[in-house]
Amino acid sequence: MLERTEKGRFSLTVDLAVALLPVIAWSVYLFGARALVIELLCGLFAAGFEVPVNIFLLRQPPKQSFSGFALLSGVIAALCLPVSVPLWMTVIAGFLVAALRIPRMYFCHRPLNAAVGSAFALHLCFPSLTARFTMPFAYFPAYLISIPDAMVENYACRTPLDLLLNADIYEDGIFAQFYGFAAGGLGTAAVLALVFGLGFLAVRRTVKLNATGAYLLTLVVLAAALAPKQVQMINYAWVYLLSGAVPLIAAVALNDYSTSPMRQYGTACALFGVLAALLTVLFRALRLGVAGDLAAVLLADLATPWLEKLTEPKR
Repeated sequence: MLERTEKGRFSLTVDLAVALLPVIAWSVYLFGARALVIELLCGLFAAGFEVPVNIFLLRQPPKQSFSGFALLSGVIAALCLPVSVPLWMTVIAGFLVAALRIPRMYFCHRPLNAAVGSAFALHLCFPSLTARFTMPFAYFPAYLISIPDAMVENYACRTPLDLLLNADIYEDGIFAQFYGFAAGGLGTAAVLALVFGLGFLAVRRTVKLNATGAYLLTLVVLAAALAPKQVQMINYAWVYLLSGAVPLIAAVALNDYSTSPMRQYGTACALFGVLAALLTVLFRALRLGVAGDLAAVLLADLATPWLEKLTEPKR
């Protein structure tokens, strides 16, 4: 997000941290202490890798080189991962977040969302590890570097998105998804917690909901239009919205000031959300899973300068 002053940066970091607290707490409730370990390690590695950049490249004093927002970006990247990932993956996630944040330090704008870009790279490079989703309340040892395959297979289950891509519907109903009792990533399963976090940011006027509203509305319309004949349109649309990385994208990724269109261009924000939704539907049709949801946001990020130029008020 755009950080213009020290005071504004601190206030923005605090607001985002408070908004993420319900999501983090619910992920620990669903998946145990290992979820918290993964989130903290991703955040600490992201902030840690950024420290030498701030000291040696930006010439910042050592006391000011630790970025709270980098830590939160690492946590958001972790929320896109399943609890079964090995702990060494948090090092890669943190490094990618720090690397993707470097353009923002020099140009006050970065082409890609750092947290989403890090999670996408992990899903793309390690598909066999990032697709091992397990049922909630199947707690794994918190500090075990790598969970044995046999242990994961005992609790493995298909996510609502996996079922959706096979023209099927999650049998436990939309309320199980909404309250976060479905299988999924650490943060993507906590839909209700994400709603609370987004509501807090909206009340604090930290975010505007142009992009989020356009994104969700477009997904609802397209999902209803594409629903299989054997499935009710409304049920299919609800499952479509509450599955994969869509809830986390709607609550967090689309409201990043450094990658989404600037606030004053409300039309650009709406078009940004529509474009992300169209790409999400396209990549889901190609059966790309969570990686497709994340890729849709990254491609929409790249289109941000064009959208701002297209909708800039004419003098």
